[in-house]
Amino acid sequence: MSSLFLIAVYFFIPMGSLPQFFSVRGGFLIAVSLLVLAQNFYIRGLKQYSKEIYFSIDRNLINILFKFTVALLLVLITLAWFVINIGVPGSIFCLNTYAAMPLAGVTNFWGRIGLVFFFFSLVVVSPCRKVRRAELTEYTSLLEVYDAVRSTLCPAIITAIFVPVNIGLLFGLAGIPMYAADFVFYWLKVLIVQIAVIPPIRAAYLGMKERLPLGWKSSPYLFLSYSGVAFFLANLYL
Repeated sequence: MSSLFLIAVYFFIPMGSLPQFFSVRGGFLIAVSLLVLAQNFYIRGLKQYSKEIYFSIDRNLINILFKFTVALLLVLITLAWFVINIGVPGSIFCLNTYAAMPLAGVTNFWGRIGLVFFFFSLVVVSPCRKVRRAELTEYTSLLEVYDAVRSTLCPAIITAIFVPVNIGLLFGLAGIPMYAADFVFYWLKVLIVQIAVIPPIRAAYLGMKERLPLGWKSSPYLFLSYSGVAFFLANLYL
């Protein structure tokens, strides 16, 4: 069930020049709700299989999708407030609104710095593939499916929002060839973000957290998130 909820989120993500499959005004709210449901069913599934194993796994690994969901919600609410104030066409609760236009093109210097902070705030809480514990032999295949979907979905969302660059028009394509080229290029960008961007940044972030005092563990993430909000507000009001 958790994997199915995650797969359903893909229908609300615009891929290249293709709009999202389900174009509804509250698309990103539905996507966030599906992520919360996926996290809930994942935890319930682990508890049903073995409470001993559930309590032995690092809490950060279990709750990382929830952390990503909270970070994504903060980013999208800030972007929604931003596009309302600058008058960008489209529904503020639809991911296609943010993917259809490069945000760097409608922000000033402060807004572009905010985009960088938001990008890192999502990257550091994005899941990476992990080798499963030997005890999970019976359900290893299901857990691997969930992990594969989860660790691909988060880069797909990040890519759609922050790297909405298409190549179809650059090559003079139109119609189906343009959509196909942009679709393939989109998934190439997702692959790069997934295997070349997220793992080293997340590893460096976790290494930095280990050196911080216990009460300061959440400070780097809070700094990234709140700085993004502050820079977008500076974009609007300064």
